[in-house]
Amino acid sequence: MSVQGTGGVSEAGIDQMRSVCGNALFLMASSMPHSHRLLWPFILHFLSDAQYSTALPEVCRTVVGVADRVRKEDMAVDFAAHQDIEILHPPALLARLLVPLCTLATPAQGTHANAHVHIINALRALGVFFPPTVAAHFETQLPLLLEAHAPATRALDASSSASAHELSPWTQRVVAMFLACLEGADEAFVMAVGEALIAQRPLHVDDEAWSEGTNTLLGPVFASVSDERFVRMGLQNMLVETDHSSFMESRGCAHAFQYCAPRHLGPAIEVLEQMLKDVHPRDISLHQRASQWLGLSALAGSRRHADEARTMAVATALTALGHVLRR
Repeated sequence: MSVQGTGGVSEAGIDQMRSVCGNALFLMASSMPHSHRLLWPFILHFLSDAQYSTALPEVCRTVVGVADRVRKEDMAVDFAAHQDIEILHPPALLARLLVPLCTLATPAQGTHANAHVHIINALRALGVFFPPTVAAHFETQLPLLLEAHAPATRALDASSSASAHELSPWTQRVVAMFLACLEGADEAFVMAVGEALIAQRPLHVDDEAWSEGTNTLLGPVFASVSDERFVRMGLQNMLVETDHSSFMESRGCAHAFQYCAPRHLGPAIEVLEQMLKDVHPRDISLHQRASQWLGLSALAGSRRHADEARTMAVATALTALGHVLRR
């Protein structure tokens, strides 16, 4: 049993304490008179703060209980009036919940065996705050994800022999659901979701799974807007921010191009071609070239030697190009 820190608290002990606290919070939120009035909308703060990421399933479970009571009383929340307490706005709420849902590639493991269920239920409970078209798609698409969470489906997924370069069956389902939910949504909302996904990256810079999920989900965002300038800049920014030495981040980046290509084939190929041209000279780093693309004064240095970074970036671009052409 591993021990963390100097306090001698085991990981199992931390998980148990988290579960006890989560159960207590849920019980209070769902049964104590007027507790929902105290928690709403401040409970949403715990979705926004990255330090509570490990407790996200427990928070989602409580959000469902609170939102249900709020809905029955027709209580509302003015997101603009709560800027000072870091309550997420609807596009950021969607981004905040979709990334962990996308990256939980193997449901029903450990303490968070029902993490998928809690996140999906939270999305449904908060649907009233999303555009009507998105909320309507939630009601049809999210139950399909719950069905895919069934043991028989998980066993079938586990036995599949997909290439390591392919996304897991679960992630593919989440992305397909996301694409369906964005269909018909206002373009300003879709772009705001994309901006929220990008804004979250610095909060999880050392989390490869989160970065891969963010990259992958940006693909449906780009595929759902008509503004080619937004798409082009977004694809370029993603290439810059991706750590190409991470197989997971690189894979997510490549698949974002795959999902984007059916609607924006020209910009996708242009960005990849430009990257392949710009990383060829050995006297200039990928990040220096990228700063010229985006007009940035400075970018963080590569995590590996410049030559290695260029090689890995080229590998990502070629993989992405392969996915694009395969579409």
